[in-house]
Amino acid sequence: MFPSMPSSIPPSLVDATADLDSIGSVLCDLLAAGNAPAEGPDYDELGKLLERIHARSGIDFRTYKPATILRRLHGRMNATARPTLAGYAAYLESDPEEFARLLNSLLIKVTEFFRDPKLFEYLGAHVLPS
Repeated sequence: MFPSMPSSIPPSLVDATADLDSIGSVLCDLLAAGNAPAEGPDYDELGKLLERIHARSGIDFRTYKPATILRRLHGRMNATARPTLAGYAAYLESDPEEFARLLNSLLIKVTEFFRDPKLFEYLGAHVLPS
């Protein structure tokens, strides 16, 4: 009825698509995958994956907190039904769209604006009084 609504969503945010008749089973599969126990962290495999991401994108995620990386990585693994890190890494190499989705998921969306005390001091002294 409103074709512009789905087309306004960037493809990198879409994990799955389905028609109305099959969306129930797709949702059940996604929920089941989300409840499946994720594999324990294999730090050697994770390091290799992060090195590949760095080489391909120029972004070095090795300084991010491992728990954050693993949580977001497991979300993508579940969304693509890849239960192992090695399997997901292989899938990532073959699917450029998934690579974009992973980068979008891993990037922490905060700005330095909110972490800059000098900026807030300036605002408090010069902007807010007026």
